[in-house]
Amino acid sequence: MFGTPTLNRLLSGNPVEFEGIKVFPVKNSEGKVTTGESLNPGDVYIAERNGPPLLLTAQRIDFSAGIVLPDCKQYPFNFDECVKVRF
Repeated sequence: MFGTPTLNRLLSGNPVEFEGIKVFPVKNSEGKVTTGESLNPGDVYIAERNGPPLLLTAQRIDFSAGIVLPDCKQYPFNFDECVKVRF
């Protein structure tokens, strides 16, 4: 696991509360939690690196660099720093 409490909880399949809203990790057909390499443009995800977790929407996925680029002015996150969520 990545090492941040929020991402670890999501990767374990548990929901988290984000700014008063409960979000749930999205699982694929095999029951695995969806991380950055499985995101598509328009997907909502939680990303976390050196600061608080962020709720973002994917604009582009760069497979050659292994990053997800959000649709706002935030820096890109590595695949292992992102978990797809639903409300």
